[in-house]
Amino acid sequence: MKTKQKKAGGFTLIELLVVVAIISMLVGLLTVGLRKTKIISTGLRQKSVFHSMEIGLELFSKDFDDYPESKVLPNSTSANQVCGAQHLVEALVGRDEAGLEPRTGWYAPNDATYSPEGTKINNADYYFYDSTSEVSRNRRKGPYAELKYVDVFTIYELWQGNNGSSRIYDSQGAASPARRAPVFTDTFKRASVSLPNGASVRVGMPILYFKANRSAPQPFRLDATGRNTVTNPTAADMQKWTYNFLDNAAVADLPLLDNPSAAAAHYTDPKNPSKTKAQVFYEQITQRSEPDRPFYKPFNANKYLLISAGWDGLYGTKDDITNFEY
Repeated sequence: MKTKQKKAGGFTLIELLVVVAIISMLVGLLTVGLRKTKIISTGLRQKSVFHSMEIGLELFSKDFDDYPESKVLPNSTSANQVCGAQHLVEALVGRDEAGLEPRTGWYAPNDATYSPEGTKINNADYYFYDSTSEVSRNRRKGPYAELKYVDVFTIYELWQGNNGSSRIYDSQGAASPARRAPVFTDTFKRASVSLPNGASVRVGMPILYFKANRSAPQPFRLDATGRNTVTNPTAADMQKWTYNFLDNAAVADLPLLDNPSAAAAHYTDPKNPSKTKAQVFYEQITQRSEPDRPFYKPFNANKYLLISAGWDGLYGTKDDITNFEY
């Protein structure tokens, strides 16, 4: 009497393909979910950094009766500008992260002279950063903020000396710490760079800082008619408004951080490529009119703006992290 042979166990080819497809779909969904979660958590971390900076800027304002300036020094389109992003570091932690030297000229290239204290430079008493000087150390203020999740680097260190056509002062700072003019980098680590000491680190984009000009001739408007749209504003136009795009225009000229040979599309409008960077900037920092608020004015019109380029590393896109408040 013959016995029936049992059917061999295991998956058929079709069943195996179905299982693989399901697993692939689940992995894809999980990857997207994890990426989105990482973006959100990094953004929340950046907001906490801004909160710490806001506390530090308030402490600074109590000591000096105002927030630190953000205008470029020298105030021109020449090379070696020290911009708002660099002033933020000097104010909160100092160029060498040992606190602010209140008698500094706030312009790092001048420190190349190493003039004795009290020397007249441009008809003003000038004092250079000297971390070895006990007199200078005793004058230090701050640091005004203990910042987690952000780093301090010079533009030279971030872009490995290849900063395109940017006008920003980018001294390497290794030979002369006094002449450092570093920036804070945000929590979105965009690229790996090699520091002069040989270390390799992941870095983010500079954090932009703009101080409000509360005495501006047009403090709550972007143009003479009060409209939100600005057409190719000139330097003279920008000096009339609450915020001056030129304070950090040199940073917005920097190439991609993770590809220094490529130009970055900071503050561009894909729907209208003819708009200048300044025009896009002013449109994005402006509150829209509403029925109970029939006027246009910039966010934080009496304080300052803090701006992170966000996950994509580009300023002026939807994922920017800011301290904007209604």
